[in-house]
Amino acid sequence: MQGQIWKQSLVVGLVTVSVAALLFLIGLLAWESYLVTVGYEILAVSSAIICGALVLLHQRGDRPSAPVLVVVGFFYYAIIELEAAIEHLLLQSLPFIQVTSSAITSELLKTSCFGAVFFLALILHERGQVPTGRRGIELLSLLLVVPLLLTATLRLLIFPSLSTEAIVTIGFWLGAASIVLLLGVYWTIVQVGPLFPFSGRVRMPLACIVLALSPVPSMIGLFYPGPIWALTMILQLVAFVQIYLSLAPTFLAKFGTRRQPAFIFDLYIILLMPIPFLVALLAESIAPGVVYINEGAYTLSRIGSMCVSGAFAIMIFTSARRTDRRYQFPIALIFLFLTMTGLRDAALSQLIPYSRGFPAMLVTSLSILALVQSIRWFDDRPSRDNAQSQKRRIWLIFGGGICLLATGEIIRAVAVGSNPSLQDLPIGGGIELALNAITFGEFLYLAFLLAAANHGQMTVESLSVGFLSLWIIQNVLRSIFLQWTVGWWAGEILLLLGLLAGPAIMGYLYMGAFVRAEESGRRARVYGDVLAHDMSNYHQAILSAVEIARLQIAPEEMRMRALDEAYKVLADADHLAKNVRRLSQVESQEAGDLQPTDIVECITESFDRLTKAIRSQDMTLNLNKAEGECFILANDLLHDVFMNLFRNVVEHSVGPRIDVLVSPIERNKKSYWEVRVVDYGPGIPYDRRESLFDRYMRGAKGSGLGLSVVKALTEFFGGSVGIEDRVEGDFSKGTAFVLVFPALIQPPKDIREPALGEPKS
Repeated sequence: MQGQIWKQSLVVGLVTVSVAALLFLIGLLAWESYLVTVGYEILAVSSAIICGALVLLHQRGDRPSAPVLVVVGFFYYAIIELEAAIEHLLLQSLPFIQVTSSAITSELLKTSCFGAVFFLALILHERGQVPTGRRGIELLSLLLVVPLLLTATLRLLIFPSLSTEAIVTIGFWLGAASIVLLLGVYWTIVQVGPLFPFSGRVRMPLACIVLALSPVPSMIGLFYPGPIWALTMILQLVAFVQIYLSLAPTFLAKFGTRRQPAFIFDLYIILLMPIPFLVALLAESIAPGVVYINEGAYTLSRIGSMCVSGAFAIMIFTSARRTDRRYQFPIALIFLFLTMTGLRDAALSQLIPYSRGFPAMLVTSLSILALVQSIRWFDDRPSRDNAQSQKRRIWLIFGGGICLLATGEIIRAVAVGSNPSLQDLPIGGGIELALNAITFGEFLYLAFLLAAANHGQMTVESLSVGFLSLWIIQNVLRSIFLQWTVGWWAGEILLLLGLLAGPAIMGYLYMGAFVRAEESGRRARVYGDVLAHDMSNYHQAILSAVEIARLQIAPEEMRMRALDEAYKVLADADHLAKNVRRLSQVESQEAGDLQPTDIVECITESFDRLTKAIRSQDMTLNLNKAEGECFILANDLLHDVFMNLFRNVVEHSVGPRIDVLVSPIERNKKSYWEVRVVDYGPGIPYDRRESLFDRYMRGAKGSGLGLSVVKALTEFFGGSVGIEDRVEGDFSKGTAFVLVFPALIQPPKDIREPALGEPKS
């Protein structure tokens, strides 16, 4: 296992270094434009925000701990990079002109402060001294404010009064401190275990190593000025991407999200982040300074965005009312504001000149309030008792938004009319960048909550939140680029294409929902028939047994045998009802959140439950593993898998013996646990094996649901189930049911997260 971890670390490390080198070479060719630099810094801001949001999501409902403190480090990093982007946007100077020893030292100061916060979080976590309550809030505020004040003081007051040699010396020691702190973080994680639960042993330590190496290029740049300093920012970017790849899949997996939907969602987020950088790179490389003025096309684009945004608002509002998911109302409100701004742009574009930051910054401010409300209602799930309060709050945001937009337009028109030089100032773009950074963090938090709640499946609500990301991207591009330039048009086209694809995808989702509703109705009828038929038989058998037991003239032995038979039939009826419930839970994806589960402990408990249920004292369990060795992500329904298999063994096996063999295997360079449940019965003919796991298989004893439950639950846990001969080539010697589950390599800690939507304590 240790050798496999080292191999994975080597492969991931080589890929990380290769990506960093590629981005560095691309930057050498295109960073002569300040717009490309701004695009890259926005990418750095996005990567830091997404890491911070994921850490918060992992810690939902838990007591304050070290990961929450690390969030402060990520947000400090995002604030510093955002300030650099706004500075480049305002000064509009070439990046290499601005890169002085003072700027490089500031970069090293940022890295050292981030490393110090990270290391302090680990020390407090290891000693169990993370404060809670008011003291915890004070510590979080202190860890954010002190580095920001220190950075501002050094950059604005101290560095301008120092000589170049002094600044170089300070930068060198700051770089050395950064390396020591981040290597300390790496060493502590390796020795103590992952700071972030379930983050694995490869990507997180590797990210710490890359972060520890990142100051080296800047330290070289202090003595040998040149573009090598840029490699520092690129190494930090790829390190944050590694942290994202460590946290995002495991967060979704904890809530039962299957690998393919989780992979698609994670890929969408990671492809979303570099769009401003890539647009700036292509625009400045292919068509620098090109301006294309076409007011008709712009008006048509605004009309299209207005119509589709309005359609989204109506669909989301209707869905929220029908499903009673009130956290969707603020999202519908955001699309309504987008509709209003689209109407304004389309109707008044010929009369009112375009102004960067207006009215987009007003809509963005309202969207921040709406997203906060949506997240609060998602977590708290307000009851119907305060529905009137919710409606008042929605109407207040809506009415206030209309007044704010109208007032903002009046103020802007008066200000620009009296002083035309105020038109389209870069400061408007800077403010809009800052607001969109906040919106992006809220969007990520809500998007991951919805993805986990829906198990990664595309739904109307998750799709609507996904389209908000295109609006955020458009706002970012419009805040960077001047009107009518290629980058500005790229934002318009991206939003319009995305919104036009929305109705088609919505239609597809509604058709899928219609098909699933029909299938659910069919299953409900089948379940009803099974329950009505089998339960009626069980009922008659129990009545007959009870009547015999009540006969005073019947021998005592016959009466006790009748009671035993009634108990057995009652247990079978309960088993049938539970199996129907388990299947309906899995099919509706309501089988619960996944937690680290000890397979061996679960097998032992399932065997004990079964022997008590069937009142058998003769059964023996032979198990080759001890508790505490084999862990997977599952929940209490794993007991149903083994109880159904054990019941099948008891019904068909000759002797009172159940053999269970648990062993580690590897498939496609990934670790799994293989569980073989062996019986010594007459075996299963090959022609019956294909339909063995089908519901209500012909010839099955009872309802035939038991093995269907095994298959459905095993696949829900990300595993698979198959059948093999106990003796290869001779099915008559018995059967081995082979279950394979993805292994949880890192031994879990005793951490319990609340279910999505569960009120926080």
